[in-house]
Amino acid sequence: MSRTSLLTLVLVIAASCRSAPPAPPPRDLLLITIDTARADRFSYTGGKVPGTPHVDALAAEGAGFTNAMTPVPLTLPAHASLMTGRLPASHTVRDNGFHRLPDAETTLAEILSGAGRSTAAFIGAEVLDRRYGLDQGFGTYDERFSGGDVPAGLSYYPERDAESVVHAALAWLPGQAGRPVFVWVHLFDPHAPYRPPEPERSRYASGYDGEIAYVDRAIGDLLDGWTKARGLDRTLVVVAGDHGEGLGEHGEKTHGVLVHEATLRVPLVIRVPGARRIAPVGAPVSLIDVLPTVCRLMALPVPPGVQGRDLTPLLSGGSVAWQPTSGYAESLYAFFHHGCTPLFALREKGFKLVRGAADALYDLNEDPREMSDLQASQPEKRASLAASLDRLTAGLDEAAASVAVVPDDETRKTLASLGYASSAPAPAAASRKDPKEALVSLAAMAEADRSALAGDVAAAVTGYRAVLAAEPTSVDARVRLAQILLAANRPKDAVAPLAEAVAVEPADPYLKRKLGNALEASGRVTEALAVYDAGLAEHPVDRDLRTGRWSCLDRLGRTKPMLEESERAVAADPGDGAARLARAMACCGRGTDAEYEAALKRELAALPEDPILLDALRSLKGQK
Repeated sequence: MSRTSLLTLVLVIAASCRSAPPAPPPRDLLLITIDTARADRFSYTGGKVPGTPHVDALAAEGAGFTNAMTPVPLTLPAHASLMTGRLPASHTVRDNGFHRLPDAETTLAEILSGAGRSTAAFIGAEVLDRRYGLDQGFGTYDERFSGGDVPAGLSYYPERDAESVVHAALAWLPGQAGRPVFVWVHLFDPHAPYRPPEPERSRYASGYDGEIAYVDRAIGDLLDGWTKARGLDRTLVVVAGDHGEGLGEHGEKTHGVLVHEATLRVPLVIRVPGARRIAPVGAPVSLIDVLPTVCRLMALPVPPGVQGRDLTPLLSGGSVAWQPTSGYAESLYAFFHHGCTPLFALREKGFKLVRGAADALYDLNEDPREMSDLQASQPEKRASLAASLDRLTAGLDEAAASVAVVPDDETRKTLASLGYASSAPAPAAASRKDPKEALVSLAAMAEADRSALAGDVAAAVTGYRAVLAAEPTSVDARVRLAQILLAANRPKDAVAPLAEAVAVEPADPYLKRKLGNALEASGRVTEALAVYDAGLAEHPVDRDLRTGRWSCLDRLGRTKPMLEESERAVAADPGDGAARLARAMACCGRGTDAEYEAALKRELAALPEDPILLDALRSLKGQK
């Protein structure tokens, strides 16, 4: 070979070895969370139901994780973990409803907002209402719930369907031209009761499968709209389930009580623009791994205290070290609501240990449905996992017990004035039940709900009375009974179960709001005002308690304090439509409809698209 040819060959080899310039980090982040999504309903995981082509396509273009896990099978705590990269015991959100993400926590939205991105969340159900703290870092937090096609008052949470959520998200995008964005879209539809629209309702024998397919169709619409508005070439897309659904496995029809794979395994897809496609990823991962992975992909620092792992090596076919936090799961739902033993679980190298009233060890590779307890035949594996779980859960049972609520003196006094006595606190550890015992009551509640949805209110009420006879301290049964009575226009009958629920869980503002609503609807306005005020003393920023108070002040003719309070609220937040509505009502006092309409239009001039003010104006015109 000539010297020239040799030199040419060396230059060619050098050029081929020289690394290409690194691709710029994604400009935008689109996070889609699907509530109540079993991993085995998605075809990319090997699922048999062909209803998820859009999520499967994202997995084919990026990385589809087939062994992803939630740290807790409940919506609010799971999303709190996803948004912080931390376990429930660390961020302290252990249950839906009366736990709130502390302001001191650093969320994914705060990280991306601090990096200059416009941030917006579009929420499918009240369980993730801003009062629970997940709005931290979001410039827009859209939570206009309608109830979907579930009869008013009978849904577990106020909600809206996937198409409505997607429409709201796409309507926001045009105003962000030229700015990098982070958009979170939460789709609630697969949550019970399962009522998919057409054509999915007719196409699938299972209502749950139809809901999954409907959500996938909505995701397709979202991706189409996003592509037209912004393109996907600079967008990092993450799709994640928050938890699964039991569908009868191990006796659990829905979720939240047990920690079996049916409710812990979730879909997780990460599509990085410009990255090469890889085969489905079978490595065990957790929702807490999402935040550090997104930070790495978007070239942002990971905040201190994050317990998840950076999964970017898996996105290029590599590996990451296992750590106990990513294999951890818990459920305290039955503890809080039914006086049962807390449940903790740990997965490691295909094995899983469940700790509760009765421990169990499973080999998930050989026994994915968790039917055979291997503690006797695998004592060393059980001891190893138990030691790791002990380190993770040290003090957690005591911490859980400390969260059990006991009525304070003010709440006791308020309830006593209404004629109700408060219930006993949660039982001591020695007297707690196996969480599986709670499934009996939950099955009876589900049957009562089906009666209510079918229009048989008498059967539903009888069913819930039977549940309360067996489980006298059940808050959930009381709330559901009250919802059914309110939907049947029987607010006077709904007062008692709601007051009893508040006595059991006085720290939950949701229960005080419900009790105040029932009292107000029953004509007991002064008593409703007392309940709202008691709630505001503990939760001064709760919008619904504040709105309830203003409604009572208006009905009692006390417009001066209502005007003063609403003026302060508008000054603090000019975008507060509820406060502007209260100010419009207070301004005209007992004036005419024309004066009220004029006041509403003055407020609408400042917030022309506000749904609260628009609904009030439409309602007024409908009365004229």
